[in-house]
Amino acid sequence: MLSTTEGNIFLPSRTSLINLLRRVPFHTGINESILKLIKAAVDSMAPKDRYCQIMFDEMALEPSLAFNTRKDIIIGFQDNGDEQTSNLFADKAMVFMARGICRKWKQVIEYYLNEGGMKKDILAVKIKEIVRAARSIGLKIVAIICGQASANISAIKQLYCETEQIYRRNKLENRNFGFEMTAKK
Repeated sequence: MLSTTEGNIFLPSRTSLINLLRRVPFHTGINESILKLIKAAVDSMAPKDRYCQIMFDEMALEPSLAFNTRKDIIIGFQDNGDEQTSNLFADKAMVFMARGICRKWKQVIEYYLNEGGMKKDILAVKIKEIVRAARSIGLKIVAIICGQASANISAIKQLYCETEQIYRRNKLENRNFGFEMTAKK
């Protein structure tokens, strides 16, 4: 809790902050604990405030390893949230965030660690997963925004092609620019 006395701001100590963060279950993949907290907030939002966009992009990391004594695991290897890490050193983090459109809010929902970047096939699956997860807690996704990395563009094209194939199978014309999941554009 912030308190002020004559213009000074007193913050918790570094040790207090670290102890607080240790209680938050951070891991790769969709974080169910964060989703539950977001759902509680979404349930109290006005319907228009539930509209959001999903943003994702990759950031460079300095490859390194750290041992988490509480979980008895080594952190720093490639990890796509599927309970299977590899022996490749992660040098990229793919981060997915939801951001409100009508109301100002944003929240990281998931992240992944990769060596050399996330591959387009895996990325396309992860996009579908986050859209399903966000919808399941009541968010209304109107856009997906990403950087111009080739894997990002390829994954979006793959999702668009999957949508196009569904339209062809049903002998319909796809007049949309984008992709669909469970009949939602």
